[in-house]
Amino acid sequence: MESLRTIPLKKSYDSDEDDLLRDFYIPSLSVSIMYRRIAGFFSSTSFALAASGLAKFLHSQGRMQLILNVALREDDFKAMQEGMTHPEEIVGKMMLDSLQSFENELMENHVRMLSWMIANRQLEIKVAIVDESRDGIFHQKIGILEDDSGNKISFSGSDNESAGGWLLNIEEFKVFRSWKPDETTYLETDINRFDRFWNGLAQRTKVIELPEAVRKNLIMIAPKSARELHTLTEFLKKNRISYKKKKIMEPHQEEALKHWFDNGCKGILEMATGTGKTFTAINCIKKLYESEDRIITVIVCPYQHLVNQWEKELQECNMYSEKAFKSSRLWKDQLANKIIDINIGFDKKLIIITTYDTFSSRIFLDMIDKSKSPMMIVADEVHAAGSKKRVVGLRDAYKYRLGLSATPSRWLDDEGTKKIISYFHKVVFEFSLDDAIAANKLTPYEYHPSFVELDSDELQEYLDIGRQIAIQQSKTNKDNERIEMLLIKRRKIITNARNKIPKFKEILDNMKKVERCLIYCSPKQITIIQGILESKNIIYHRFTSKESNEERLRILKLFADGSYQALVAMRCLDEGVDVPSTKIAIILASSGNPKEYIQRRGRILRRYEGKSKAEIYDILVMPQLNPQQIQLTDTEKNIIKKELIRYKEFSNSSLNPIESVTFIIKIMDDYKLF
Repeated sequence: MESLRTIPLKKSYDSDEDDLLRDFYIPSLSVSIMYRRIAGFFSSTSFALAASGLAKFLHSQGRMQLILNVALREDDFKAMQEGMTHPEEIVGKMMLDSLQSFENELMENHVRMLSWMIANRQLEIKVAIVDESRDGIFHQKIGILEDDSGNKISFSGSDNESAGGWLLNIEEFKVFRSWKPDETTYLETDINRFDRFWNGLAQRTKVIELPEAVRKNLIMIAPKSARELHTLTEFLKKNRISYKKKKIMEPHQEEALKHWFDNGCKGILEMATGTGKTFTAINCIKKLYESEDRIITVIVCPYQHLVNQWEKELQECNMYSEKAFKSSRLWKDQLANKIIDINIGFDKKLIIITTYDTFSSRIFLDMIDKSKSPMMIVADEVHAAGSKKRVVGLRDAYKYRLGLSATPSRWLDDEGTKKIISYFHKVVFEFSLDDAIAANKLTPYEYHPSFVELDSDELQEYLDIGRQIAIQQSKTNKDNERIEMLLIKRRKIITNARNKIPKFKEILDNMKKVERCLIYCSPKQITIIQGILESKNIIYHRFTSKESNEERLRILKLFADGSYQALVAMRCLDEGVDVPSTKIAIILASSGNPKEYIQRRGRILRRYEGKSKAEIYDILVMPQLNPQQIQLTDTEKNIIKKELIRYKEFSNSSLNPIESVTFIIKIMDDYKLF
């Protein structure tokens, strides 16, 4: 359950370093039901800035009490008057029954929302006037927030309740929390101070009801700040947050969480790509927070852009994190201080997101080894943790261990797989692709395989390399590096088989419409594929490691809206990049690694509006389609068997499996693979 306690609040915030709006104001407001505020200056522009948080606050019947200065903008002043004098009419005009309605009104018509909140009795305003016998202005600044569990926080410092206070100015404030014994005295002081003003008990300041201030003409009309309004407009253009219904756990995710806790908070979740592994893991962390007062959580990912994806998903759940990757000078000192804060009890919760390379580095390990708190590791794409360089990061100090992957086993690395299973204990929950399609979490698909043969030169080279591999494997002292190099070289013959190109042309010619088509190819094939697409007037874009992150986002957007009919991609789309709008996939190149092709398929099958099914065209290679002409060694037969593994894997889960069964039986019979 979300509350003020689940937000990783800091003891102080400084706009020179922190994003006051996103780091503090919006998440705190979104889980609160009472907001009491003393602000030197007020502007309804703050409503627009915090629309997503304030929408949830109002939808939960939250109430605000504001004590303001006597200077108001004219439009805000008129809105307040309107809310007081015509409450029934205003409430009747604005029947807001959803979070989306609230958020849209707050962002686009924040002045109008001000009058509605007053009319709906969700906003009370009083005006503070400094005693006329004394010089000075009312400049107190305190905020108090309370959630429905009775948790409270207060903040006091220099910020005002306006766009300028939250967005423009250089501000700072301290935060005090009711569940921190050493902070309760300061919190109670802020609460008592607010109550003293609100109840008219302050000595130097008179606080009166808003209607009386209006009647006595005590409110001054402040000039509009052109700079503030311009900045607010630009901010909303760039940062408009589209409404998202609050995510709740699906039954399979609830079951995964239960199995992990039942296994002592250790284990691997083997869940198909696109079934919510990240969201499940975040809920495991949140539930663990309920039993651990002090804990450090380390989330480790194979790629840098996945670090940013995790950060975003955590923020959507009102959880915040520290990132540690790239140069250590960017994070080392700050992270070391955070860990010290946890050790001495100055803070209680810390989430660190990093990459496997940083995670297993000496600098990072030295810091983790100095932790005196319970620790949790969340290993995304857990198979990546099993390499010789990375297993050093799997410290015994991690009391709680959660591994995530659609394919936890390491390809051709039984030793690395055993280390992963041993460290995380076991796979505690499985949710396969078939399960996901049946549960309507992934899109069903049709599978259209094609087989091509090697030409004579390729076949000869393929067989020659096979003999070299056999010689190497027969030696007493095997040269494993040499064998691996030969295996890769032979695999490239399959990957780049020349006969794949005419088959690709044939597939395109037989398509009724080329639309949102994703083409996987090798570096050697990409230029040829681009030439074919151009010759057929198909609008496409390449998607490779050479494009910047910004360019990638632009390309994916144009692909989703149909501006690009096709994307020509290499391995970069295996690295956690989602292309849910894909309707058609053509696979020219695949390494044979189950991790690669299973994850590729999962990304293609993600659900998307208007997408009822996907189509996968898979071009597979046999050494020769007439096996009677050659005598295959056991090694060659194993290669064919590996191609058939993918073929059967894709076929069995498809909408049209019967089409493939007969052909599989024929191949196995022809090549004597039974």
